[in-house]
This record gives sequence, structure tokens and C-alpha cells, in this order.
Amino acid sequence: MDIKRAHFSGDARHKIHFLSAFKMAIWSPEFRDLRQKDAHEFLTSMLEQIRCLSPRLQVMAASMGRSYSCPVEDHMVFKMVNTRTCKRCGVGSSREEEFTNLSLDLVPGGGTVEQMLQDYLMV
Repeated sequence: MDIKRAHFSGDARHKIHFLSAFKMAIWSPEFRDLRQKDAHEFLTSMLEQIRCLSPRLQVMAASMGRSYSCPVEDHMVFKMVNTRTCKRCGVGSSREEEFTNLSLDLVPGGGTVEQMLQDYLMV
């Protein structure tokens, strides 16, 4: 919430303070310096940390007579079944995988999300 409020502030020091505090809360060493980083890697790291904290937050909430539901688990995790079939012998195997994101390639000429998903699944 502090970061949201700082976004609308005209005070650059105020913004830097809250953004630095947020960045330090992401305890992965690769995000501790002031060098430019990949936003996707940062997001993935942050989502995984939120998921890892969920059991502790559930216990803390229960001790206060409240409940906690992980927002990443509730809104961002999805599962896909990965099925592979040998072209030579026809034997197949399947496994379920969890994702919080997919790296989809853009389709030339402004394709749809459905087209990008089709291309992703064909690999």
C-alpha cells in the first residue's frame, strides 16, 4: 500500500525509500544491487516467495482467529497436463505441471492469445 501511495507522490526520495524497502523484502540476492534486472524474473521470484510464505501466514492468521488464503494460489496458479508420445513406438507418458506464467511468443501480424497458446502447446 505504501508503494501505491508513493506512486502518486511528487517526492522522489519518498518513492525511492518505499521501492527500496520492497526490493529488500524480496530476499533473492540477485535483486539486491542497483543494476537493471529482468522484470519477468523478479515477478516469478516474488510470486514464488509469496507462495512459500503462505503456510506461515495461515498459521499466524489462525492464531488470531482469522483465515489467510494465498492470492497466488487462488488467482495465478494453473495446471496443465504435459503429454508426450514417441513417434516411433507410440508409447506415451503424461504428467501434470503447475505454472504461474507462460512465456508465449508473439504471433506476427497481431495474432490472438489462442494462437499463441496453440503455438506454445505444439512445441
